[in-house]
Amino acid sequence: MTTQSKKRSLTPDSTGPAPKRARTNDNLLTELTQVLAEIKSTPSSGEISAELLETFKLLMLQIERLSADETNQEAVQMKHESDRCLESWFDDLLAQCEADGELDLDTLEDQLGEEDDDEDDMEAALSLALALQDEQEQEQEEEDDAKSPAVQVIA
Repeated sequence: MTTQSKKRSLTPDSTGPAPKRARTNDNLLTELTQVLAEIKSTPSSGEISAELLETFKLLMLQIERLSADETNQEAVQMKHESDRCLESWFDDLLAQCEADGELDLDTLEDQLGEEDDDEDDMEAALSLALALQDEQEQEQEEEDDAKSPAVQVIA
């Protein structure tokens, strides 16, 4: 009985998915810039496609993976560039949302400031409660010591 072995063709199968190509650092940054531009061009009332978000996620994961090796200076530099690209994109997005009247940064900052005040108040109340608890425990120990007979240890 003869068995045929399956051989892999070196040419891509036109019916299958396109082969994945290795991405260079420049290609990663270019693709990231293109994805961010496409996201930015999406109106706030529109939806960003799942495919675009998946591409964005994969690009960021690949950049993160490459830059994890700190000896790879090119990848580390690419990570810094991608961070700057993202920061710039996010700043532009905030500015656009504020210009469109969809975001009021002053009100948001005020609200965040109030939350910080609430957190400070909570921390102060917690500190006071712990101090009172410590004081009560100290008083209880002193009362217990006063009630128990003194024991002298002779060495």
